[in-house]
Amino acid sequence: MTVELKPVCIDNWYECTRLTVKPEQLNVFPAPVVNWIAESKYVDERNSSCTRIMIGHRPDNLIAGRMYEALGFLKASEEVIDGEIVRLLQTS
Repeated sequence: MTVELKPVCIDNWYECTRLTVKPEQLNVFPAPVVNWIAESKYVDERNSSCTRIMIGHRPDNLIAGRMYEALGFLKASEEVIDGEIVRLLQTS
């Protein structure tokens, strides 16, 4: 399986809003993806000098960990913080 990250744009925004999580992930990500898209657009416009992206995932979510590593996200620490492994991606 190949994962390709693309910016949300006029050509793909509707398809992006239709993305969902698995039922067992709803307790972690209860908000519809459209909320996350709106937030990302707001943050990007207000902070165009962003040089890194920080994400977190549950330690038992090995699929997410492997995917983030494949995309270049490195562990910020070996410590689990608030129940999550924190990863960083340097963008510049």
